[in-house]
Amino acid sequence: MVSLARYKEQRSDHYPRDFFVARKWYEKALQLKPDMGSPFNQLAVVSTYESDELSAVYYYYRGMLVKTPFPTAKENLALLFQKNAKLFESKRPLTGSFETMSRKDFTRLFIYTTGLLFHRDLEKLNQVAESMSVAFQAGLKTGMFSSADDVLRMVIIIISALFQMKSDEIELQKVNGLLLIRMMKSLVLAASEKHVSAAKTVMYAKALRAFLLWLAFSSSGLKPAMESSDWIEMTQMLIRLLNEYSAPLSFDKPVKILSFISDDEALRGFLPLELALPDSYFAQRSLIKKDKEQSARTRSILFAAEKCADLQVS
Repeated sequence: MVSLARYKEQRSDHYPRDFFVARKWYEKALQLKPDMGSPFNQLAVVSTYESDELSAVYYYYRGMLVKTPFPTAKENLALLFQKNAKLFESKRPLTGSFETMSRKDFTRLFIYTTGLLFHRDLEKLNQVAESMSVAFQAGLKTGMFSSADDVLRMVIIIISALFQMKSDEIELQKVNGLLLIRMMKSLVLAASEKHVSAAKTVMYAKALRAFLLWLAFSSSGLKPAMESSDWIEMTQMLIRLLNEYSAPLSFDKPVKILSFISDDEALRGFLPLELALPDSYFAQRSLIKKDKEQSARTRSILFAAEKCADLQVS
């Protein structure tokens, strides 16, 4: 029944087609059943209709990494990766400055790289991972990412790829982990710039919060990359940023993940976090007021960072 709006729009004669209603129905289904893969898979399908391949990859992964995964989400994702790889490899090699790269070319590079992670192609990964890291940093610098969820979704995609790797795939875990660490290093650097806009502050904080929650509670796959110089640099930069985050806040109470915010609504059902955080956390339904959300986001970032520090000590 939920897919009727999508089918109706597919059969319509007007262009461009508008899947807004279908998308809203799938999102409502996820509010009721966030651990079901089917609505995520259908959102991925809608994203392909809208030529939004980045969102399609994100939703296919979400459709896989839930308690009740969609049966063909993995095969659908593999087909998307294969299609993108053919397009990417048919183009000339990457040349010139990454700061002049178009959003379309960046997206193809990102999906190509994550496709190599998905297919465990270590040889090709070693050829493009560094370019991917540099392109991501350039994208942050030039303001390529306009949506508040763009960066968050990229981080979730890389975490998803790492989550699916087996414990004995050490080299693949290392390459995957280094890519994630370098992305976070670029993110921390961008967030540390002076005069960051409010919109970008939210964008960066959303991605940073998701990464730190995962790192604090469910990050064993990252260990092969934690001996790198990139990890040391990232943690040092992060400490400086967190000191800036904590300065405006008054800590008359211990820092805790007390408030359920809109970020969490979007992450319901995501196994890498669901399996790590307390059952009661994602069971919350009451969202904090919008005007207090950024403060709550910052407090939970600091809470997760404190947990990460405890793990490092132990």
